[in-house]
Amino acid sequence: MQVILPVAVTDSMVTFNSAPAEPAADDPAAWNSGTTYAAGALVHRTTTHRRYRSLLASNINNIPENTRGVWWEEVGGTTRWAMFDQLASSKTTRTTPLDVTVTPGLINAVACLGMTGGTLTITVRNGVTVIYSKVLPLVDGTPVTTWWEYFFASIDQKTDVVLTDIPTLGTSTVQVELTATAGTVSMGSLVFGSARELGVTLSGVEIGINDYSRKEFDPALGITLLEQRAFSSRLSLKTIVPNGAVDGMVALLKSIRARPVVWIGDEKGRFQSLVLLGFVRDWAKNLDLPDRTYLSIRVEEMT
Repeated sequence: MQVILPVAVTDSMVTFNSAPAEPAADDPAAWNSGTTYAAGALVHRTTTHRRYRSLLASNINNIPENTRGVWWEEVGGTTRWAMFDQLASSKTTRTTPLDVTVTPGLINAVACLGMTGGTLTITVRNGVTVIYSKVLPLVDGTPVTTWWEYFFASIDQKTDVVLTDIPTLGTSTVQVELTATAGTVSMGSLVFGSARELGVTLSGVEIGINDYSRKEFDPALGITLLEQRAFSSRLSLKTIVPNGAVDGMVALLKSIRARPVVWIGDEKGRFQSLVLLGFVRDWAKNLDLPDRTYLSIRVEEMT
């Protein structure tokens, strides 16, 4: 098992971004100090590249990023920056291609999550010299089991790609290009960071979701009304680590408390569903063996 500790992407790191400039067509209006906002009103801030929702009525001259939790709540990034906000539910979408170049510093991993598109290309350059390049078709390798599926079933999309072999050079640039034959492409989360080991994943991994949809029985109509809402994925797994690595693992897990990171439950890349950007619900270590330790951990996706 591995985790990728994300680097916070700032304006100075992004040297090119083909996503629509702020404000995009689906971005709310920019916050204005002289406007009185009602509860639920949406604004955006180009200083933080985030969207905010007003928590109270008569909201005037309260800077959103300075009064979060009192007057405003943050509800994800603007269209141009949504791929960097570490939330699964917000996406950067544009007409193909989506092309981004970042100078992220000392990293060894890139995670592209929640994608729609046809091909993903990752290129790392040291100056003008290409030192790493991968072209990845986004076709899911799910096997076809019937003739009906062979002839009529749609081709499944591969939505998540994680690369942990990125050359580590602090001054290198990483170009991420997402393309399709036509139409739009989208990126849910684009994460640059450092991959760290958390032991070997054992069998018995549990995969599930927390569904926030609403079900309510209407006695007047005599039917059940179902409102589909968002959901978050979750993982429950166990790893095994040498006893000599216990203290380091404990320190790492404490350092990422209440912090979104990329979790990779299967280092061999066989199961796309074992990759998510999320936070630790809880964890525990079992020290009852003389030479190795079991780590049990539950992770929930950031929505």
